[in-house]
Amino acid sequence: MTASGETGSGKSSAFKTITTEWVKLGKKSDKKVSLKMVQGVQRLLSVFGSASIAGSLHATRFVFYQEFQFSNAGNLLGIKTLDYGLESNRIVSSCKDESNFDVFYLLLNGATREEKIKWHLKDASHYNYLNNYGLSQTFSQDDFLNIKKSLKSIGIGSKVQDQIFSLLSGILLLGEVEFMNDTVSKQEACSIKNPDLLGVIAELFGVDPTGIGNLLTFESKVIQNDICTLFLNEGEAVSSIMINF
Repeated sequence: MTASGETGSGKSSAFKTITTEWVKLGKKSDKKVSLKMVQGVQRLLSVFGSASIAGSLHATRFVFYQEFQFSNAGNLLGIKTLDYGLESNRIVSSCKDESNFDVFYLLLNGATREEKIKWHLKDASHYNYLNNYGLSQTFSQDDFLNIKKSLKSIGIGSKVQDQIFSLLSGILLLGEVEFMNDTVSKQEACSIKNPDLLGVIAELFGVDPTGIGNLLTFESKVIQNDICTLFLNEGEAVSSIMINF
Protein backbone atom coordinates (compact mmCIF):
# COMPACT_ATOMS: atom_id res chain seq x y z
CA MET A 1 0.00 0.00 0.00
CA THR A 2 1.32 3.44 -0.91
CA ALA A 3 0.05 6.55 0.86
CA SER A 4 0.74 9.76 -1.06
CA GLY A 5 -0.93 13.09 -1.50
CA GLU A 6 -0.79 16.77 -0.63
CA THR A 7 0.18 18.03 2.80
CA GLY A 8 -2.75 17.85 5.19
CA SER A 9 -4.70 15.39 3.04
CA GLY A 10 -4.89 12.80 5.84
CA LYS A 11 -2.26 10.30 4.66
CA SER A 12 -0.85 9.65 8.13
CA SER A 13 -4.26 9.24 9.77
CA ALA A 14 -5.44 6.88 7.03
CA PHE A 15 -2.25 4.83 7.27
CA LYS A 16 -2.57 4.51 11.05
CA THR A 17 -6.17 3.33 10.72
CA ILE A 18 -5.32 0.73 8.09
CA THR A 19 -2.27 -0.64 9.90
CA THR A 20 -4.26 -0.87 13.14
CA GLU A 21 -6.75 -3.12 11.35
CA TRP A 22 -3.91 -5.22 9.93
CA VAL A 23 -2.59 -5.85 13.41
CA LYS A 24 -6.03 -6.73 14.72
CA LEU A 25 -6.39 -9.32 11.94
CA GLY A 26 -3.39 -11.17 13.30
CA LYS A 27 -5.23 -12.26 16.43
CA LYS A 28 -2.72 -14.97 17.26
CA SER A 29 0.27 -12.74 16.78
CA ASP A 30 3.44 -13.19 18.75
CA LYS A 31 2.99 -11.36 22.06
CA LYS A 32 6.15 -9.42 21.28
CA VAL A 33 4.32 -7.70 18.42
CA SER A 34 1.29 -6.02 19.93
CA LEU A 35 -1.05 -3.27 18.80
CA LYS A 36 0.39 -1.15 21.61
CA MET A 37 3.88 -1.55 20.17
CA VAL A 38 2.78 -0.71 16.63
CA GLN A 39 0.96 2.39 17.79
CA GLY A 40 4.01 3.33 19.85
CA VAL A 41 6.27 3.15 16.79
CA GLN A 42 3.85 5.29 14.80
CA ARG A 43 3.67 7.84 17.60
CA LEU A 44 7.48 8.04 17.77
CA LEU A 45 7.88 8.41 14.02
CA SER A 46 5.32 11.18 14.08
CA VAL A 47 6.75 13.25 16.93
CA PHE A 48 10.39 12.91 15.79
CA GLY A 49 9.62 13.52 12.13
CA SER A 50 6.72 16.00 12.03
CA ALA A 51 6.75 19.80 12.04
CA SER A 52 4.39 22.71 11.61
CA ILE A 53 4.20 24.12 8.07
CA ALA A 54 1.72 26.20 6.13
CA GLY A 55 -1.57 24.32 6.02
CA SER A 56 -0.69 21.67 8.59
CA LEU A 57 0.18 21.84 12.30
CA HIS A 58 1.91 18.44 12.38
CA ALA A 59 3.07 17.62 8.85
CA THR A 60 5.25 14.55 8.25
CA ARG A 61 8.65 15.70 6.99
CA PHE A 62 10.11 12.34 5.98
CA VAL A 63 9.24 9.25 3.97
CA PHE A 64 9.17 5.75 5.40
CA TYR A 65 8.70 2.18 4.30
CA GLN A 66 6.96 -0.19 6.70
CA GLU A 67 6.73 -3.93 6.14
CA PHE A 68 4.23 -6.05 8.07
CA GLN A 69 5.39 -9.67 8.18
CA PHE A 70 2.66 -12.33 8.44
CA SER A 71 2.91 -16.11 8.60
CA ASN A 72 1.12 -18.33 6.07
CA ALA A 73 -1.62 -18.70 8.68
CA GLY A 74 -2.11 -14.92 8.75
CA ASN A 75 -0.45 -14.28 12.12
CA LEU A 76 1.62 -11.13 12.52
CA LEU A 77 5.25 -12.08 13.14
CA GLY A 78 7.02 -8.74 12.97
CA ILE A 79 7.27 -5.27 11.48
CA LYS A 80 10.22 -3.66 9.69
CA THR A 81 10.41 0.12 9.37
CA LEU A 82 12.86 2.06 7.20
CA ASP A 83 12.79 5.85 7.22
CA TYR A 84 14.55 8.15 4.78
CA GLY A 85 14.38 11.62 3.31
CA LEU A 86 14.22 13.33 6.72
CA GLU A 87 14.52 17.13 6.45
CA SER A 88 17.43 17.17 8.89
CA ASN A 89 18.39 20.73 7.92
CA ARG A 90 15.12 21.82 9.57
CA ILE A 91 16.86 21.29 12.93
CA VAL A 92 19.10 24.33 12.43
CA SER A 93 17.10 26.33 9.92
CA SER A 94 13.38 26.48 9.14
CA CYS A 95 11.23 28.98 7.28
CA LYS A 96 9.78 31.92 9.19
CA ASP A 97 6.24 30.52 9.38
CA GLU A 98 7.31 26.93 9.99
CA SER A 99 8.67 25.08 13.01
CA ASN A 100 11.36 22.68 14.06
CA PHE A 101 10.43 19.06 14.71
CA ASP A 102 7.63 18.44 17.21
CA VAL A 103 9.85 16.48 19.60
CA PHE A 104 11.76 19.60 20.67
CA TYR A 105 8.61 21.47 21.68
CA LEU A 106 7.26 18.35 23.35
CA LEU A 107 10.45 18.01 25.38
CA LEU A 108 10.44 21.63 26.54
CA ASN A 109 6.81 21.72 27.62
CA GLY A 110 6.42 18.12 28.74
CA ALA A 111 9.49 17.58 30.91
CA THR A 112 9.10 17.85 34.66
CA ARG A 113 10.88 20.54 36.68
CA GLU A 114 13.52 18.02 37.74
CA GLU A 115 14.07 16.85 34.17
CA LYS A 116 14.42 20.42 32.93
CA ILE A 117 17.17 21.01 35.48
CA LYS A 118 18.93 17.73 34.60
CA TRP A 119 18.79 18.38 30.85
CA HIS A 120 19.47 22.14 31.14
CA LEU A 121 16.23 23.04 29.38
CA LYS A 122 14.93 26.59 28.99
CA ASP A 123 11.78 28.14 27.63
CA ALA A 124 11.33 27.58 23.88
CA SER A 125 11.65 31.32 23.19
CA HIS A 126 15.32 31.23 24.27
CA TYR A 127 16.50 28.97 21.44
CA ASN A 128 17.74 30.22 18.07
CA TYR A 129 16.80 26.91 16.46
CA LEU A 130 13.12 27.18 17.37
CA ASN A 131 10.63 29.16 15.32
CA ASN A 132 6.96 29.28 16.33
CA TYR A 133 7.93 28.57 19.91
CA GLY A 134 4.29 28.94 20.91
CA LEU A 135 3.88 25.45 19.42
CA SER A 136 5.30 24.03 22.66
CA GLN A 137 2.04 24.97 24.38
CA THR A 138 0.20 22.40 22.25
CA PHE A 139 2.02 19.60 24.11
CA SER A 140 1.51 18.56 27.73
CA GLN A 141 3.31 16.46 30.31
CA ASP A 142 0.87 13.66 29.50
CA ASP A 143 2.01 13.76 25.87
CA PHE A 144 5.62 13.50 26.99
CA LEU A 145 4.76 10.61 29.30
CA ASN A 146 3.10 8.81 26.37
CA ILE A 147 6.28 9.20 24.33
CA LYS A 148 8.26 7.64 27.16
CA LYS A 149 5.79 4.76 27.24
CA SER A 150 6.10 4.35 23.48
CA LEU A 151 9.89 4.18 23.77
CA LYS A 152 9.58 1.60 26.52
CA SER A 153 7.15 -0.47 24.44
CA ILE A 154 9.87 -1.03 21.81
CA GLY A 155 12.55 -1.88 24.36
CA ILE A 156 14.12 1.53 25.01
CA GLY A 157 14.46 1.83 28.78
CA SER A 158 14.81 4.84 31.03
CA LYS A 159 18.62 5.00 30.80
CA VAL A 160 18.68 5.24 27.00
CA GLN A 161 15.67 7.56 27.07
CA ASP A 162 17.65 9.90 29.31
CA GLN A 163 20.49 9.86 26.77
CA ILE A 164 18.09 10.61 23.90
CA PHE A 165 16.58 13.63 25.64
CA SER A 166 20.03 14.83 26.73
CA LEU A 167 21.14 14.76 23.08
CA LEU A 168 18.06 16.72 22.00
CA SER A 169 18.79 19.40 24.59
CA GLY A 170 22.43 19.54 23.52
CA ILE A 171 21.41 20.01 19.89
CA LEU A 172 19.25 22.99 20.82
CA LEU A 173 22.10 24.52 22.82
CA LEU A 174 24.45 24.24 19.82
CA GLY A 175 22.42 27.05 18.33
CA GLU A 176 23.38 29.26 21.26
CA VAL A 177 27.15 28.86 20.80
CA GLU A 178 28.81 32.15 19.79
CA PHE A 179 32.08 32.38 17.87
CA MET A 180 34.68 35.14 17.82
CA ASN A 181 37.44 35.76 15.27
CA ASP A 182 41.02 36.14 16.44
CA THR A 183 41.66 39.91 16.55
CA VAL A 184 45.44 39.49 16.27
CA SER A 185 45.87 36.97 13.46
CA LYS A 186 43.47 36.03 10.68
CA GLN A 187 45.41 32.80 10.28
CA GLU A 188 44.10 31.40 13.56
CA ALA A 189 40.84 29.57 14.12
CA CYS A 190 38.00 31.45 15.74
CA SER A 191 37.32 30.92 19.42
CA ILE A 192 34.11 30.29 21.36
CA LYS A 193 32.79 33.30 23.28
CA ASN A 194 30.72 31.28 25.75
CA PRO A 195 32.93 28.32 26.80
CA ASP A 196 30.76 27.62 29.85
CA LEU A 197 27.89 26.74 27.52
CA LEU A 198 30.23 24.45 25.61
CA GLY A 199 30.86 22.60 28.86
CA VAL A 200 27.12 22.07 29.33
CA ILE A 201 26.75 20.79 25.75
CA ALA A 202 29.69 18.42 26.23
CA GLU A 203 28.06 17.11 29.42
CA LEU A 204 24.78 16.48 27.59
CA PHE A 205 26.57 14.74 24.70
CA GLY A 206 28.83 12.79 27.03
CA VAL A 207 32.02 14.00 25.33
CA ASP A 208 35.10 16.05 26.21
CA PRO A 209 34.59 19.85 25.99
CA THR A 210 37.94 20.35 24.26
CA GLY A 211 37.07 17.79 21.64
CA ILE A 212 33.72 19.35 20.77
CA GLY A 213 35.33 22.81 20.78
CA ASN A 214 37.87 21.64 18.21
CA LEU A 215 35.12 20.02 16.18
CA LEU A 216 33.30 23.35 15.96
CA THR A 217 36.32 25.51 15.10
CA PHE A 218 38.43 23.20 12.92
CA GLU A 219 37.60 21.10 9.89
CA SER A 220 39.48 18.15 8.45
CA LYS A 221 39.55 17.54 4.70
CA VAL A 222 41.29 15.02 2.48
CA ILE A 223 43.40 16.85 -0.12
CA GLN A 224 45.37 14.66 -2.55
CA ASN A 225 45.32 11.71 -0.14
CA ASP A 226 46.50 13.87 2.77
CA ILE A 227 44.33 14.85 5.73
CA CYS A 228 44.53 18.60 6.24
CA THR A 229 43.14 20.63 9.13
CA LEU A 230 41.48 23.91 8.23
CA PHE A 231 41.01 26.81 10.64
CA LEU A 232 37.44 28.10 10.61
CA ASN A 233 36.55 31.75 11.09
CA GLU A 234 33.35 32.88 12.80
CA GLY A 235 31.14 32.65 9.71
CA GLU A 236 32.59 29.33 8.60
CA ALA A 237 32.05 27.78 12.04
CA VAL A 238 28.37 28.74 12.04
CA SER A 239 27.96 27.46 8.47
CA SER A 240 29.75 24.22 9.35
CA ILE A 241 27.14 23.39 11.99
CA MET A 242 24.32 24.05 9.53
CA ILE A 243 25.93 22.04 6.74
CA ASN A 244 26.73 19.03 8.95
CA PHE A 245 23.06 18.76 9.91
